[in-house]
Amino acid sequence: MSKSQTAYIIDNYVVTKTGDAYRLLPFGEIKRGGVTREITPEYAAQFKLPPFAPPIKLGSHEDTTPAGGHLIKLEVREDGLYGYPEFTEKGMKAMDEGDYRFHSPEIIWDEGALETSDGIIAGPLIVGDALLHTPYLGNAPAFYSTNTKETDMQENIQVPKSFL
Repeated sequence: MSKSQTAYIIDNYVVTKTGDAYRLLPFGEIKRGGVTREITPEYAAQFKLPPFAPPIKLGSHEDTTPAGGHLIKLEVREDGLYGYPEFTEKGMKAMDEGDYRFHSPEIIWDEGALETSDGIIAGPLIVGDALLHTPYLGNAPAFYSTNTKETDMQENIQVPKSFL
């Protein structure tokens, strides 16, 4: 695989207290660009974190965006997949002051992979999250956007044009 696909999902960011787990993915269908993903409890249980704590970015999915914290654990609950944040001082301040109302997890789906110094890790993976001001498709959970990231792996994946 020379490319892995990353998708972003939007959901309400509702945390009553800094450090509480929050929902990354609700159960049900998620649609974007002609692709439908069914998030079930069984599928949610397959998600993992990479061997590093993925960043929780403040305001954007851009790699240069400062992190306000990191995801340290995943948990499947009765209504979806939850992540446990470990916030920095800046992240705690943003949460306490209500700077962001929505979030959008960064996902590598099961057909993708992530290359790390520990080897290649097959999806599904949560590789980050971004706290946002405005949801892409209103309050409904949905794909935020997709992009393709290059890696040094040697095999190629064909990605439908609708993903780009």
